[in-house]
Amino acid sequence: MDIDLVVDFLIRTIPGVVAAFLAARLAVNKFYKEKSWERREMAYAEIINNLYNLIKYFRVHKEDYGQGTGLSESKEVELYTDYISASSSLAKATDIGSFYISNEANYVLNKLRNRKLLNYREEPMSEIYESEYQAHQTALNEILVIAKKDLKIK
Repeated sequence: MDIDLVVDFLIRTIPGVVAAFLAARLAVNKFYKEKSWERREMAYAEIINNLYNLIKYFRVHKEDYGQGTGLSESKEVELYTDYISASSSLAKATDIGSFYISNEANYVLNKLRNRKLLNYREEPMSEIYESEYQAHQTALNEILVIAKKDLKIK
């Protein structure tokens, strides 16, 4: 009789324990996937914002033709500060990006970093700013496509 009680108890409890274990495991996996997606989304957002700030800086300077930007001194300082911050953050994202972003996006950032730069001593500044503007705009366009695909955004 004691064996029958034990068997009956096991038959009734094992499915519940297994179901609870599987449900907990699925919930934990879902949580980690969501956290991973959030980290990737934050990394892409930071990269996109930094590229945009760099593009804004180059756009303003490529169109000044040596006559100044026409911006107030405080706006110039703000633009330059954003440029320095974005440049530093983009370098960091390129260095550690492979932890959060796709290999494809990391390739685009490395391609941007390792491109041939115009000589600042020999080329007109307007051409240098135009070249930088084009390179960063191309990288931004590529990153946007990659981010949408990687984050499964339509």
